[in-house]
Amino acid sequence: EHRILLFRGQGKLSAEIQIKISEHFGTVQSTFYKHPKSPHKDIFRVSNDENEGCTRVGRSGWHIDGTFLQRPFAVQTMHFWSANASGSTLFCPLNEIVETLDSKERQEWDRLFFVGDSSVHPLMYPHPKTGKQTLCFHLGGPFFRGFARHS
Repeated sequence: EHRILLFRGQGKLSAEIQIKISEHFGTVQSTFYKHPKSPHKDIFRVSNDENEGCTRVGRSGWHIDGTFLQRPFAVQTMHFWSANASGSTLFCPLNEIVETLDSKERQEWDRLFFVGDSSVHPLMYPHPKTGKQTLCFHLGGPFFRGFARHS
């Protein structure tokens, strides 16, 4: 029913609570480098300070998370201890983009594939939790190689 949930003012949740919340949505999948300050092996710690977490993460272009996997993430959980007031993280309802395509555009997009550095995915696919059409892409390096058209 909801695609984004925000819980403000939670303070600094423990690693155990963060993992428990994530497990509510399914199996936790840890795929990235573990920063020395990460409080748990399944928590990918991100920061704009390399002493505090992995830097320059998710800044290379519009994307969904997990495009380098055979199956991109169905759900993403994030816990921000603090946020930069001038930060530019945005969320976009991808199903609505698909739904606004006319039949000719939809037919064209149905033939397109996102080509990443280690994976190829249909640009449009049914979301694994909702079944609604969504998009799979990462428009920045090093993950983006291009788009391919199936003839």
